[in-house]
Amino acid sequence: MIDKPLVGSERDCRRVRELASQGAVILGSSSARYAYEIQELNRLPVEERGELVSVLGTVGVDEFNYGIHIAEAIGRLLGTDAQWVRYLGRGEAGGKYSESYYVQYAGGQSAVYNTFTGTWQPFVLSVMTTKRTYVLQLDSNRLYEALMKQVADYMEEKANLLVDTQALVESVEIMLAGLASRENGGKIVRLDELREDGPAYNGKQFRKGYAAVSGQMYAL
Repeated sequence: MIDKPLVGSERDCRRVRELASQGAVILGSSSARYAYEIQELNRLPVEERGELVSVLGTVGVDEFNYGIHIAEAIGRLLGTDAQWVRYLGRGEAGGKYSESYYVQYAGGQSAVYNTFTGTWQPFVLSVMTTKRTYVLQLDSNRLYEALMKQVADYMEEKANLLVDTQALVESVEIMLAGLASRENGGKIVRLDELREDGPAYNGKQFRKGYAAVSGQMYAL
C-alpha cells in the first residue's frame, strides 16, 4: 500500500511495472480517484449523461504531492489512453502561481489540469459530455472514506473499484510528461517517449521540505 504520489520518476514507474508483472500486488493512489462525486457521475447511463469529451481539473497546495490528486481524478473519468502532454503556461499573482497542462487521449478525449502552488484549492472537475457539462467539487471530508472503502472491499474479496498498476503509473507519467514539456518550452511530450534520465520529482527533497513545515501530529 503506497500513498500518493506512487512514485516520481520514469525509472521508478518502470520498476513498479516490473514488480507488478512478477505478481506483486500494489495498492495505493490518490483518494480523489474514488471520490463519491466521480462514482455517481460514472454510474449514470451514457444515454442520460452523454459520452465524455473533455475534463478540466483544478487543485492547489503544490505541484506534485497535491497535483497528482487531480491527475488521478481525471484518470478515473477518462481511463488510461493518454498519449501526450503539453505545458500551456503560468498565471501568477501575489507570489503564488497556477500552471496549466493539456493532455490528449487516444480516443479523442482531452483534459486540462491546473496546479496551484502556495494556497490550498478545492478539487474541482468540469466534465463536458456530448449532452451537457457537469461541475463536481469533491468533498474533501469524505475522500479518505471513499478510498478506504474500496481497499476494505478488496481485502474482503468483494467487488471494488481499485484500478490496476498501469492506471496508477499513467497518472504519474502524465505529470512527468507535463514537467518535461515545461522544461522544454511547451513542446509536446509523448508518454511513450519518457526517458529514465528525464525530468523527475525529487521525493527526498520534498520530504525534507514537508517535514520542515509540518507540526507534530502525534504525542509519543
